[in-house]
Amino acid sequence: MNQIDRMNSLLANLRHDLCTPLNAIIGYSELMVEECREQALDKFIPDLQKIITNCRDLLEIVRGAIDPASFAVQESNQPLEIISPELDFKFRTSLNTILGLTELTLDIAEEEGCNNLTSDLQKVHAAADYFLVLVGKFRVIQLEAGLVQLDNETSAAFL
Repeated sequence: MNQIDRMNSLLANLRHDLCTPLNAIIGYSELMVEECREQALDKFIPDLQKIITNCRDLLEIVRGAIDPASFAVQESNQPLEIISPELDFKFRTSLNTILGLTELTLDIAEEEGCNNLTSDLQKVHAAADYFLVLVGKFRVIQLEAGLVQLDNETSAAFL
């Protein structure tokens, strides 16, 4: 496998890795909306729907920005900037909204003893935190001597 193929494979895997926590957030939030409707906890639904909408927007940003076909990957030892400062700003802005809404909703759910919601909101928060970790990890990629360099961490994965 040549360097271009390895980089394309890596980009596809990174995109998948970034989409996974976002899909988890959407899934948990949709389940909580259904649960709130069944239990007449309507006051939680607007914030949960905002979480879903922001997360879907973020998912589209990831899918559009980290598309292996859109990167001009060349045989080179030059680092490839995956997440530009502008893209990082978009990610963090959307994610801060998701985290803020999750924290506020979690506080209310805890006060009212809604244990099922509390547990799921904690999972949503954990997935959002994990997405932030991934964003930081995948800023710059360098292929060198068959290894992938991710922000000062070397990994032979994907090769």
